Amino acid sequence: MGPAKPLAGAADVTASKANCSSGALAGQLIDPVYSPYKVVLESDAGQKDEKQFKVELKEITLKLDGIKNNKLVVNVPVLEVVGDRKLRAALERCLDQDLALRRGGHTSHLWLGQFDDDELSLSGEQLRIGDAVVEMGQILDRLEGTLGQRCYRFYYNLHDNVVRQLRLLAPFSRRAFLQDFALFSTHPAREGGINALGIMSQDPHWILLVTQEPGSGVSMEFCGTAKQTGQLDPSPGAAAAGDALQ
Repeated sequence: MGPAKPLAGAADVTASKANCSSGALAGQLIDPVYSPYKVVLESDAGQKDEKQFKVELKEITLKLDGIKNNKLVVNVPVLEVVGDRKLRAALERCLDQDLALRRGGHTSHLWLGQFDDDELSLSGEQLRIGDAVVEMGQILDRLEGTLGQRCYRFYYNLHDNVVRQLRLLAPFSRRAFLQDFALFSTHPAREGGINALGIMSQDPHWILLVTQEPGSGVSMEFCGTAKQTGQLDPSPGAAAAGDALQ
C-alpha cells in the first residue's frame, strides 16, 4: 500500500490507496464499502500467505445546511402533547422564537415577578426562587373563574437557545400544573437553554408564563384583559390599567 493520505475536507482522518496493478480497486482509496480487504504476500521462492482486514469509520461529521447554527437536537422525548394542529398553533402564536410572550394578541400585560436567581422549587403551593417566595396558590385562586375546559398547561425547552421543542401540552389541572414545576429540574433544555412552563386559556383567552434562563434568572408574566390583570394585581388602579400595553 502507498503512504497515508488525508481525505479532502476531512479532519483527523487518513486513508491509503490500494497498490494492486489492476482491477476495480487499482489506484483507489481504501473504502469501508469494499471492506474486508485481502492482503497477499508472496516470495520469489513461491512461499505465499494472505490475510483479510476490515476498514471501519471512526467518526462521521455532518454539516446541516439551512438549520440555524447547524444545531439538530435528537433523542429528546416528548412528555405528552395532546390536541390538534389548531390548538398547538394557538400556543405557538403566543410565544416568540425565544419563548417570550407575544403581547400583541392581548389588551393587557402584567409582570408577576422578575428574579436574578435561576434556582426554583415548589413547596406546597409556594414557589421558591432563591430567597424569594411566590404564592402560586393565590395566583391560581385569582384565576379560578377562568380555568375552564379549554385551559391547558404546557412546557417548552429551547435547547442551546436555538432549537425549540414543545415537551408538554395537556389539559390543565391545579395539581398537575404544580407538579410540573419539577420539570425545570428533571427535563431542562440541553446546553443550558431556556425553559418555559405555563398555562394557556382559550376561552377566555389569556396566558401565564414562567420562564427560567440558567445564569440569568426567572421571570413570571401574564397576558390577558385589563380585568384579568386587575384580578392578579391588587394594587390601586390595576383593574383599570392592568399594565396596559403601549
